[in-house]
Amino acid sequence: MPKRRVVRVVASVTAAVAVAVALGLAVLEPAPSQPPEHRVGHEAARTAPAPTRPRTIVMVVFDELPLISLMGPGGRIDASRYPAFAGLAREATWFRGATAVHDSTALAVPAMLDGRYPRAGLRSDVYSHPANLFTLLAHDYELHVSEEATGLCPTSLCVPTPGTTASHLSHGKVERFRRFVAALRETPRPALWFKHVLLPHVPWQYYPSGTAYRRFAPEPIPGLNDVIGFGVPWLVKVSYQRHLLQLGLADRLLGELVARLRRLGLYEDALVVVAADHGIAFHLDDERRTVTPRNVQDLAPVPLIVKLPGQERGQVVDRHVETIDVLPTLLELARAPVPERVDGVSLLRRARGQLRRATIFHRVGTELNTVGGEYSFGVRELKRRRGAAVRRKTAWFGSGGGTDPSSLYRIGPHAELIGRRAASLPRLAGQPTARLDQAPDLRHVDPESGFVPGELTGEVPGGREGGGRPIALVLNGRIAATGRTFSLEGSSAESFEVIVPESAFRRGPNAASVFEIVARAGRPALRPL
Repeated sequence: MPKRRVVRVVASVTAAVAVAVALGLAVLEPAPSQPPEHRVGHEAARTAPAPTRPRTIVMVVFDELPLISLMGPGGRIDASRYPAFAGLAREATWFRGATAVHDSTALAVPAMLDGRYPRAGLRSDVYSHPANLFTLLAHDYELHVSEEATGLCPTSLCVPTPGTTASHLSHGKVERFRRFVAALRETPRPALWFKHVLLPHVPWQYYPSGTAYRRFAPEPIPGLNDVIGFGVPWLVKVSYQRHLLQLGLADRLLGELVARLRRLGLYEDALVVVAADHGIAFHLDDERRTVTPRNVQDLAPVPLIVKLPGQERGQVVDRHVETIDVLPTLLELARAPVPERVDGVSLLRRARGQLRRATIFHRVGTELNTVGGEYSFGVRELKRRRGAAVRRKTAWFGSGGGTDPSSLYRIGPHAELIGRRAASLPRLAGQPTARLDQAPDLRHVDPESGFVPGELTGEVPGGREGGGRPIALVLNGRIAATGRTFSLEGSSAESFEVIVPESAFRRGPNAASVFEIVARAGRPALRPL
């Protein structure tokens, strides 16, 4: 993807258009909800002297990244599993109480860039958001902007990314991020470098190393991580596992960006902002992306890390802030005027009427660019629920262990069997009939190619409708994963899905087989499926 650059400089910005907002209201607690206007007019006191105006501003917005995915025990970022996020937070200000303002990228990212709450009837382009980060800084900063799902930088200032949001999701997002990083350089004029990356957003297909475990975006079994898939307990857990694996790749890419800034000598004096647009939820029979009273702790809290120019020591700020506060913060640091019609408040200032409730808007059903209503909830309750969500996650997947921890793969029944030779377990008679979707790829595996068939799916012909049987996936004679069979709604087929560590593969042909795990004399045994 070609880097974005300023083609011409604009000296003024079109005034924002006022749009009426019609909102329904659902409240999680009996206390009354405050409308978004509760922030307007509050005086604010600066919390610290403003740092030097940055010559280099780097902002990265990750997509579909809940804060709880990064966190480990003790309320900190899991530094072993996600070292780049944790390393940046140690030298920056981590706003641990930050929340998103919409559950859809189409309105969450524009809200972050124009500092205003989502309004009904708006698109994700500069015409709906004329006064935004790019147009407001264009007079004083070169713009190097890479948007993947929005179009807020006008074509007079930026070269659009070829393709559509759907095409950006399905392929090339890792390569585009690395091209953005490679383009970073010292510039004659002050420069803004902005990257929205569709990671760890679905489709989930990467290990933390960047190796892909499936080639194409469509799932081998339709519905695996869609609505019907979230009706199967095992598939909810596997989807969460795959999200966390792909988050490992997002962390790796962030580390590459910070490393390049250091090599160029730009990091110390740069303003670096890392944020996410919204989260994602993993609950049985509940929406994963539309906010509900059950999943607000997964959708609303997001990472927001700001490294100020010259900042060396990190700090954690727990007061509640919102992603709409990013724009006024950047404008204040860049010594640029803040438009009057901005709902956000600079993160450098503490609002005297500190927010005690958080508001997140939701879409109409699954439609993008819609505002169907809002949920309001107390920030103390949110913090409590966030902690419970972290404990649930670590109970399932553990914490620490480096960027490729074994605990992320030991999520099935009889996980203690992983790594054992299948021949060391009792074997029951049976005819192997299970069909593997990845059988052709298993015949010729090249780990150095950037792909191994690590998502192993298939069907047991004539199997048990409803599934639920514990299984072991044996690869090259060793148990590489365990899981459970299932039947998707509307199907009588007994299917399976497991994720195998990339280290389990060898160059050349790989032999895979599926066994049911059964008990014999109080010990696990294997029966061919």
